[in-house]
Amino acid sequence: MKTLFKATPILLMALGLLSTPVAAMSDVPDTANYGQQQMTYPGTLDYVEGTAHLDGQLLNDHELHNVSMQPGQVLTTQTGKVEIVLMPGVYLRVGDHSAVRMISPDIADTKVQVLRGEAGVEVDELHAENDLQIVDGKFTTHLVEKGFYEFTANPPRVRAFSGEAEVAALGRGYEEVKGGHEMALVSGAMQNAPKFNFSHAQDDLYRWSKLRSQYQAEANNQMMDEYGLGWGPGYWGGPGWGPGFWGGWGWGWGGPWW
Repeated sequence: MKTLFKATPILLMALGLLSTPVAAMSDVPDTANYGQQQMTYPGTLDYVEGTAHLDGQLLNDHELHNVSMQPGQVLTTQTGKVEIVLMPGVYLRVGDHSAVRMISPDIADTKVQVLRGEAGVEVDELHAENDLQIVDGKFTTHLVEKGFYEFTANPPRVRAFSGEAEVAALGRGYEEVKGGHEMALVSGAMQNAPKFNFSHAQDDLYRWSKLRSQYQAEANNQMMDEYGLGWGPGYWGGPGWGPGFWGGWGWGWGGPWW
C-alpha cells in the first residue's frame, strides 16, 4: 500500500503531462485537412452576383464551390456577374448579359470561349506548363504573362490592361498584344494593336474585377492570420502563400494590375 501511495502522484503527473498536448492540439487548426475540406476544381463557380444560368439551370448561391463547369457547358448572365476559378491564381469574370463556354478546364490546357458580351481574366500565377487560351470570334488568344485582360464578343476584341498575350493568326503565327494595348480580332486587323486610354477603359467589369480581387486578398490574408501560418513558399511555388481551396496553397493578395 505504501508503494502504491507513493507511486500515485507520479502516475498523476505523467497523466497530466500526457493530457496537456492532447488538449493543446484540439485548439490547433487542422491545416493538414484544410485543403481537402475546401477543395476547388478547375472551372469551379466561385461567386455569383445577380442572375446567371449554367446550361439553362438557375445558379443557386448555396451550390457555389460545389459546381464546376464541364467541357461544353455554357454559362450565361442577365443582370449579373460570375467569377470562375480556372486554375490556382487565375480567375475568369463574366460581365452582365454575357455568355461563355467551357472548352477545356484542364489546368495544363485551359480553354474558354466568349460567346456574348464581355469577360475578364485575372492572371496572378502562370507557369510554363500552363496553356491558357481564350477563344473570341475566329481567333484564339494565349495569355502568356500575369496581368488582367478583357475580351468582348461583339465586336471581338482583346484588351491587355497589363501582361502580354499572343493572338493566333492563321498562317502568320502569333501577333503580340502587350499591356496597355488592344487588338480587334477581325481579319485584316491583326497587326494593329494600338494603345488605349487606360482611364476611359476602366468599365463596369474592370471595376467589379478589381473589387473582387481586393476582397479575395483581404479574406486570404485574414485566413492566414487566423491560422497563424505566416508567410513562406507554398505548394505551387512563390512567396506569400497561404492555405487555398486546391488542397495546397493559394494567393494571399490580389495582383498588382489594379
